[in-house]
Amino acid sequence: MKRGIHTLFTLCMMLLSTLSFPSMAKVVDISDLRWEKRVIVAFSSMSSPNADKLRQWVDSNRCRLKNRDVLVFSIDLHDSPEITGTSIKLDTASAQALSQHRRYPDQPIELLLIGKDGGIKASSSELSELDSFLSLIDTMPMRRQEAARDKDCS
Repeated sequence: MKRGIHTLFTLCMMLLSTLSFPSMAKVVDISDLRWEKRVIVAFSSMSSPNADKLRQWVDSNRCRLKNRDVLVFSIDLHDSPEITGTSIKLDTASAQALSQHRRYPDQPIELLLIGKDGGIKASSSELSELDSFLSLIDTMPMRRQEAARDKDCS
C-alpha cells in the first residue's frame, strides 16, 4: 500500500513539474503595488509588432527595471499580463481604471509611467520613450534616495 501511494505521488509530481500554470499568476489590484513598485503600462494588442518590440525592450532592460522596482504590464482588451517575468497580473478593475487615463486612444500603443505614489508621471504613444521613462525615474526624489542607499543600483 505504501509503495502504491509513493508511486502515485511520484507520478503526480513528475506530471506537475512538466506543466506550466499561466492561470496561477498572482492577481493584484494596482493599489497593492503602491509604495512598492513603479509601473509601466502598455496599452496595445498583444499580437501587434509593438508588443514584440516591448517584450524585446523588457528582455534587454531587465536589470535596469529590477533596480528601479519597475513592473511592466501590457493591457489588451481581454487580458493584462505582466511581462517582466514575476508572475503578477493586474486585475480587471485595475486595467479598466488605468484605461480611463489614456491620452492617445487612437494610437496603436500607449505607455503610462506610474510612480510608487500611484500617480501618473508620464505618458507616450511612442515605444522609443521607454528609455526616457527610466531616465525620468532616475530624477525622482524617491529613486535618488534608493540609489544613494544602494550604490550598486544603476
